[in-house]
Amino acid sequence: MKFSLAILASIVGSAMGQTGLFEVIGANGNYTTLVALAQQANITALLDTLSTLNSKVTIFGPTDDAFAALGDALDNLTNTELVGILYGHAVAGEYTAKDVHDAGCVVLDAINGNKIKAEFVETGDHGDHDHRSLHEGMVHINDFHVAHADLNGTEGLFHGIEGVLTADNFSPCPAPAPAPSGDSDGTAASVVGASVAMIASIVSAFAF
Repeated sequence: MKFSLAILASIVGSAMGQTGLFEVIGANGNYTTLVALAQQANITALLDTLSTLNSKVTIFGPTDDAFAALGDALDNLTNTELVGILYGHAVAGEYTAKDVHDAGCVVLDAINGNKIKAEFVETGDHGDHDHRSLHEGMVHINDFHVAHADLNGTEGLFHGIEGVLTADNFSPCPAPAPAPSGDSDGTAASVVGASVAMIASIVSAFAF
């Protein structure tokens, strides 16, 4: 059944001229390790399944250099441990760089239960927060710089980051964070067609 859903999602996406998220990531050229690990852990099949439910995710993916900095730390992981690490880089819903810019700092719940801090860091004093632009700062995820933002695929959004996210490198926002909007117009974020709980249940079916 899982295999059929993946094939169906691929056929539907191709027919509609849509590009899968990991196809977009792979075409960038800076995330070959992430793509290989995702295929090994069956994450791509999970995304195909989510796309059939019209559910979106946001992935914060480490660059090849970020994974290389870990040395051989990933070599001896079980598949279950690898899945847990990768799910620590994904959240339910779509969050753009502009959403983070507008909020200033938000804390998001990763699919594996970890917390992720998304923060807009200004590069200088630009006065009124409401009138600053994305060009006046940068987005950080758990204090790692975002190398590539807002890559869009069938299943959601991707932001490339210069580090590997863990529970140990999370720190709270400097001040109480507002609820993340998830939408550039400030409306409440939602996972279309499925709740976070539903995504978690789907995730458990792929974690082996």
